[in-house]
Amino acid sequence: MKFALLIFVFSLTSITKAQCEGMVINLTTQADIDNFAINYPGCTTIGRLSIHGEIYNLDGLSQITRVNNDLEVSSNELESLQGLHNINYVGSDYRIYNSPLLSDISAISNLSEVLFLTLSNCDAITDLQPFSNLSQVLIFALGITGCDGITDLQGLANLSGISDTFVLTISNNNSLTSLHGL
Repeated sequence: MKFALLIFVFSLTSITKAQCEGMVINLTTQADIDNFAINYPGCTTIGRLSIHGEIYNLDGLSQITRVNNDLEVSSNELESLQGLHNINYVGSDYRIYNSPLLSDISAISNLSEVLFLTLSNCDAITDLQPFSNLSQVLIFALGITGCDGITDLQGLANLSGISDTFVLTISNNNSLTSLHGL
């Protein structure tokens, strides 16, 4: 009987995990974030993840290591991406936008592969130092637009795993005074 119960629990965990890999998950409240591990037990790989709304922290998402498609983050209250620090792969777009209080983007430093990485309208970001850890990341496009706190591109100096068709877009960053780092 114990053996049958163990197989059932293992099967249930495997089914739950497999179901997450193709799921589109939209998190729009802090409660959604805080209850993620309860609502999606064992879910480390997700199909697509969208985080929007009144979100203050992302700590409840620390079990996630991979997003097979898009990862979007947008919140007027969010100050840090901590909680997404275990994510090492985003299969398509990683968009961080319309987050005026976001200043800590150090969680992106664990990425090993992302196709498109975009920072847009995140005025509290003052430097791109977390990008300096992305020396071996496979990246096809990087966009930084409307991030008025950024003054230079120093954190981009170590990017070396970029594709042959790499596209860099830097625009409307009103405090940018130096291209040092390119």
